[in-house]
Amino acid sequence: MLVGWTILILFLVGYFSFAGAMVWHMKTYAYGRAAKWTVALFLTLAAVLALAALLLFALVKWKEILNIYA
Repeated sequence: MLVGWTILILFLVGYFSFAGAMVWHMKTYAYGRAAKWTVALFLTLAAVLALAALLLFALVKWKEILNIYA
C-alpha cells in the first residue's frame, strides 16, 4: 500500500506542477477578466479532481486486489 500512496503522491505533485505552469502562463499572457475567470475555474476543477483521486484511492480495497494476483 505504501508503494501505491507513493505513486499517487508523485502523480499529484506532477499534476499540480503542470497545473501551476498553466495558471502562470494564463496570468502572464492573457488579458482581461476572462483570463481570471478561467484560472479560477481551472483551479477549482483541479482541486476537486485531486480530492476525488485521493478519496477514490483510499476506498480501493488493495489487500483484496493483491490477493487476486498473489
